[in-house]
Amino acid sequence: MNSIDYEILKLNPKEMSKELQELYIDLMIKLEIEFDETEQPEPREDWMKLIRNPNPKLDQTFWTVFLKGNRKEAIGFASLSKYTKKSDSYENNKEQAGIRISILKDYQRKGIGSKLLALIIKEANSDKVIKKLQAITAMESGKQFCEKYKGELKHFSIANRLVIADIDWNLMQDWVDKGLKLSKETGTIIETYDVIPNYILEEYCNLYTLILSQAPRGELEGQTIITPQSYKDQLTRFKKMNVEYCTKISREKSGEISGIIEIMFKRTNLQTIHQRFTGVKKEYRGKGIGKWLKADLMFHIRDNLPEVLFIDTGNANNNAPMLSINERMGFKLYRQVWWFYLNPDDLVYLLLEK
Repeated sequence: MNSIDYEILKLNPKEMSKELQELYIDLMIKLEIEFDETEQPEPREDWMKLIRNPNPKLDQTFWTVFLKGNRKEAIGFASLSKYTKKSDSYENNKEQAGIRISILKDYQRKGIGSKLLALIIKEANSDKVIKKLQAITAMESGKQFCEKYKGELKHFSIANRLVIADIDWNLMQDWVDKGLKLSKETGTIIETYDVIPNYILEEYCNLYTLILSQAPRGELEGQTIITPQSYKDQLTRFKKMNVEYCTKISREKSGEISGIIEIMFKRTNLQTIHQRFTGVKKEYRGKGIGKWLKADLMFHIRDNLPEVLFIDTGNANNNAPMLSINERMGFKLYRQVWWFYLNPDDLVYLLLEK
């Protein structure tokens, strides 16, 4: 392990000088390319919008690593993120925080990650409430790092990718036709929104929260709570960052929302869009509503977002029904994702050993 001279700056990117912000964005783009060189990196202007519009319901601490002496190149960063009391998800998640450590490949295995982890532990322990650190990684090096520091694997998921050019449109039409047949029998319909209207927003948020809570999550703790206000707050923030939604819901004859599917995308980078999840209420499952929602969404993307090449979605590896639907659609394994919990107390001991 060859040593290098570096310095670590503890400073939120929003508070950095313009020059340091540009170096930080350079780093983010390099990390994106190293993670997946086939993906189009986010435009610089979108990174700057993200820096200028941090999530007000998260308390975040950042550390950026620069080569020592001139601060002409950033080579890594770390962050610690926790919900504030302003968040509806605070009570269910107050004892855990999310961490991220990312270092350019040429500077890995030189002790920088361990130093950043030590700074994270010091910050977390000063909080007095945080008992767990959640680290999510889709890289083998990240998995090995978490294992080195006695991280407990609590959940394993997979990211699947659908190539638009490979979609079987006859199959999609078949699913839509079966949905329309169901509609004639039961009165179920599909509605499409870029913004959920106020008159159904509370019901939508309640179902969204319920579906999230029912999704397979391994041994992960905590719960995400979506409320009308948190939905509106996120919509406002995302709009500033060029992020758009397309949400489709299934509604029963009674007016009840029975299912949801949603994508997020940026018109500044339409190569890949992200399908957040598909969920159907338990009492309405087994009728083909999930397949109808998915197929209807595929036609929407084809007709309205023709620039899209790929659709990515995440699934728990034990979510057999959804994995089966995705497999029939043509989704293929894109990457594996490991979810670890690290114990700050254990890590203090381990780091003092070094």
